[in-house]
Amino acid sequence: MKILVIFNPASHKAIKWPDVVKSVREKIEQKPHTELVWIYTESAGEIEEVARLAVTEGFDIIVGMGGDGTVNELVNATCCTGQTVGIIPFGITNVFALEAGIPLDPIDAVDVLFEGKRQRFDLGDANGRKFMLMLGAGLDAQAVHLYKPELKKYLNQYAYIASGVKAFFTYKQTPLSVTVMDNGEELVGYQVIVANCGYYGGKRKIAPDAVPTDGYLNLVVYKKRGIFPTFKYFVTTVIAQHHRLSDIEFRRVKSVKIDGDAPYHIDSEPIGHLPVDVFVVAGAVEIMVPER
Repeated sequence: MKILVIFNPASHKAIKWPDVVKSVREKIEQKPHTELVWIYTESAGEIEEVARLAVTEGFDIIVGMGGDGTVNELVNATCCTGQTVGIIPFGITNVFALEAGIPLDPIDAVDVLFEGKRQRFDLGDANGRKFMLMLGAGLDAQAVHLYKPELKKYLNQYAYIASGVKAFFTYKQTPLSVTVMDNGEELVGYQVIVANCGYYGGKRKIAPDAVPTDGYLNLVVYKKRGIFPTFKYFVTTVIAQHHRLSDIEFRRVKSVKIDGDAPYHIDSEPIGHLPVDVFVVAGAVEIMVPER
C-alpha cells in the first residue's frame, strides 16, 4: 500500500508531543507491504497544494495529520477525484474525527488506515470553496475573524473562547436574509449555520439531525438578536436543548442563499463577507473510517 502523510510540524501539538509524531510514523512504516511518503508543510494552504499534486501520483491513501483545518484543505484538494483520504487527528479541534468515529488518539487512528472501510461523505460548497463541517454567518463568524492563531501557543482552545467573548461584546448584529433555493422559502435571522456534520466546536451538536452522508445540509437560523437571546442560544446549545426553542428554525436543505452585512466562515476558517451561495455536493469525498 502506498501512503502519503501530509503533516505540519509547526502545529502546536507537534511541538508539544514530538514522541507521538515519531510513534505514528514508525507504526505506519512497520506495516507490511507499505510504502510511506511523509511530507512536512509549513504554511496554511500548503496541505491543499501538496494533496492536489499527489492525486495523480497513484497513492492508495492521502492522509492529513492535523485538525479540522487540515481536513478542510484535504477535502478541497480531493473532492470528486475518487482519491481515498485518511485522517490522523492531531489538532486542537478534531470535530470531523468525532463525527466519523475516528480515534482521537493519533497512534490508534493509524489502524483505521489499514483496518477501516472506505465511506463516501457529502461536502458543502460555499461560493466554490468546499466545507466538511459547516458554514457560519454572523456572530460566530465574527469570532473566527477575530481569532489570532499565534495565541494557540499560549491558550490552546481558550484562544477560541477569547475571540468569542470579544465578538459577543463588540459585534453589531444585523439581519441576515436566507433563501432556501429548494422551495423558495425565505427566512430572516441574526446568526445562520449551514451544517454538513452535527457537531460544532467539540462535542456540542449544533444540528442534531445532520448526517454527512444523506445528500443534504442542515440549516439553522437564529431569529432574535441581543445579549439575552444570544446568551440563551449559547446555553441551550451547550446543554443540547436549543432544538426546543421556537425562535430557532431548522431545515434540511440542498441549496441556500445567505445575504446581509456580516462575515462568514467555513470550518472555522475566515473566508469573507456575504452574500454566499451554498449547496451540497453529495458523496464528494471518500474517507477511511472505522469498521462499525
